[in-house]
Amino acid sequence: MRKLWRSYKGGGYQWCRLIKRRMWPGTSIADGTLDVVCDGQRIRLISIHAPNDGSARRDFFMSLEKWCTQATIIIGDWNVVMERRDAGVNNKYGNDVSRKAMWNLMSVGKLVDVWRTLHPNMTAFSRRQVILGKMKQSRIDFLAV
Repeated sequence: MRKLWRSYKGGGYQWCRLIKRRMWPGTSIADGTLDVVCDGQRIRLISIHAPNDGSARRDFFMSLEKWCTQATIIIGDWNVVMERRDAGVNNKYGNDVSRKAMWNLMSVGKLVDVWRTLHPNMTAFSRRQVILGKMKQSRIDFLAV
């Protein structure tokens, strides 16, 4: 397992990958991204765990824009609620300084939230936590393609 695990950590965030270098021909790894070729098309895979702090998260999303230069898939913990309906009744949906940067990243990369596309009218949560006796729920984990 040790040979498979690699991690990039910097600036208060982590990118993790369970990839061994040169595992597949035509595969390249740089700064937490994995480029693969599938049916002649290069696809960039990025696994993220965005920072909890809003300003750091904004900077993190802005730093990802440079990697969205081709067909890109980003999956992981974005740590921000995209839309009001993705926040539970006991959650505050306020101004989050990173949300605009996240939407800009989605636009620059021509990315869509796969789950929301498949379930446009559903409400579901990826994070649940009881705080002071109240259930806090939100959808902060996304697959963007």
